[in-house]
Amino acid sequence: DAVSLPDGLLLLLHCMGTDAKSTTHAAIETRDGFVRSLARLEGEAGVLDFVGVFAVIADHPRGFLFGSASEQCLDLFSPLGRKLDEVCHDWLERLDISPEMARQLEGTTARTRQVGGRIRLPETLPPFLGVSVTAGGRLVYMGPAPGDADAEVLALFMLGDAGQAVVLPVPEAPVMFQDGTRILAAWDELEGTRIALLTLDDLEAN
Repeated sequence: DAVSLPDGLLLLLHCMGTDAKSTTHAAIETRDGFVRSLARLEGEAGVLDFVGVFAVIADHPRGFLFGSASEQCLDLFSPLGRKLDEVCHDWLERLDISPEMARQLEGTTARTRQVGGRIRLPETLPPFLGVSVTAGGRLVYMGPAPGDADAEVLALFMLGDAGQAVVLPVPEAPVMFQDGTRILAAWDELEGTRIALLTLDDLEAN
């Protein structure tokens, strides 16, 4: 993933060391081409941990958000990489792993063990797959549409005034990209494929 910041391009990088230790970085590539890690998630040697696999980054008025969607909170960092706060999303419902996905994970686990590795599987799926922040600082999460445990159709959620998840009035779509305050969604209709570019600030106003 990548996010545009005033100082450069924030990159989400997954690195694997010679000891099979995975590390996930939020790294900035400045305008002169220099790349520097601002924050990271450390894995365990020889273990494929889904904490890093579910990592997300997002622009924020105070800097950037970084962390794993499988955890209860994301960390808020300054543009220089200093941790300022954390933003929690325990109000989002976690998703059970469907039987079909469980069978797929079992196959991945078996293949990993054959080459001497281990996998730390999540007990549940993360409640979202991506996050964006409006100009007013409200978080918008992208995740499986209600009733779709396999995440084949995506929707956008925001924390409502009563403390519950509110589904935003955006067409549910199998393809959705978040870039700052904009959302690109694509879905099929009888007439063909529809593509829409949406602005989060407009959704917040509604």
